[in-house]
Amino acid sequence: MLACLFGVFNVLAMFAGVPALYWPFFLVAAATAIVGLFKPGDDDPRNGRVVAIFAILFGALPFIKPHIEYLAYLQAERVRARETSAIYGTFAQDVESFGGDLNDFQAATGSYPSVRNGALMPVFDTQGRKIDPPAAAIPRIPPDPFDKTSSLRAAGVGTRGALIYSAGQDGVREFPPPPVIMDAEPNHPLGPFAATGVDLRTLTYDPTNGALGFGDVAGWVPGPGGMTRDEAFADLDHAWDQVNSLTPPRPRSKKAREEWAKGPPAEIDAKTAERLIADGENLGAIAAASRAIANRREHPNFWKTEDLFRADLNRAVGLYRLGHVRAAADALNDYLINRPNDPDAHYLIAVCFYFGFGGKEGQDIAKRHFAAAFQIAPPGHPTIPKAKEAYEALESGRALPLNRPQAGK
Repeated sequence: MLACLFGVFNVLAMFAGVPALYWPFFLVAAATAIVGLFKPGDDDPRNGRVVAIFAILFGALPFIKPHIEYLAYLQAERVRARETSAIYGTFAQDVESFGGDLNDFQAATGSYPSVRNGALMPVFDTQGRKIDPPAAAIPRIPPDPFDKTSSLRAAGVGTRGALIYSAGQDGVREFPPPPVIMDAEPNHPLGPFAATGVDLRTLTYDPTNGALGFGDVAGWVPGPGGMTRDEAFADLDHAWDQVNSLTPPRPRSKKAREEWAKGPPAEIDAKTAERLIADGENLGAIAAASRAIANRREHPNFWKTEDLFRADLNRAVGLYRLGHVRAAADALNDYLINRPNDPDAHYLIAVCFYFGFGGKEGQDIAKRHFAAAFQIAPPGHPTIPKAKEAYEALESGRALPLNRPQAGK
């Protein structure tokens, strides 16, 4: 009876989620049950041994339960794989036909498009002007075979190719769509993917490798150069490896590990972005800063931690260096909302408007920010002379002695 009692205690500890009690209760239950096996008593030895065996099994239930659940999970995966095999076949056919349309679009415009929510996102030429593709080159967008209420999505990667992705078996879209590239080329095509703040390797998978049910399904359409998906995303994968190498290991406590479920705390990523931007590792800096921005609102000292605000600035600097001047202007707007007296940010956003928007309107906005930069800067600040020079050049109708950033590193 004592063995059964401690077996029940162990089951209660399992339901209460107290693993520290599993072994003590099990050892007491097992020890007393073993005594019962060899000395079952004179009244009913057979029933005594049966009770002792059940006590051991009952006490071991917390250790057996995860294995039973895993076997049930594997069986469910096998059933689901059989049920969805036809859908995977449809997805493969859609990737082939949709990919052909995307290749036609690239041949007509010079760049792969992004497709989202059944709509073709705008594409811009080397002068920053919107491209109006010929009607014959506009791709047909097939429905998502895993979620027929929606359509397949595509994310262009410059001239390297395009990623076509589906909601996958769970019908939930986990692949974060990258911001639309609204800048003139050349720019780094992976900048927008870094700006999602998510390591895409954790969200997409090859359905042929048996890793079913862990993310969205993605198909790759290679560009004229024949790049594989791994080759096309190698720079971004390397950038995330850099970010991860600078991230401390997950804490041991259960509560802290749960808080890290979405990634490291925002202030850690913000400091990582600061370091990477100083080293000129722009993709990694964008990735770390973007993840910090996504998580920072939950930080208890959000309004007091300078690193969390500088994440917007470092994200903007990285995007600017990679040729994404319009996206950088958006990030700088976010930063200036919280830090309106930063002369360097005003200077950089002025340059972004000058290069990214053009025309009189863009120059007028740039001029206002150049003026703000030298007016709010403290005496002797290095931004003052170059901001004044830029302001006076625009005021007199001269071009700025600056070069537009290229694709960068």
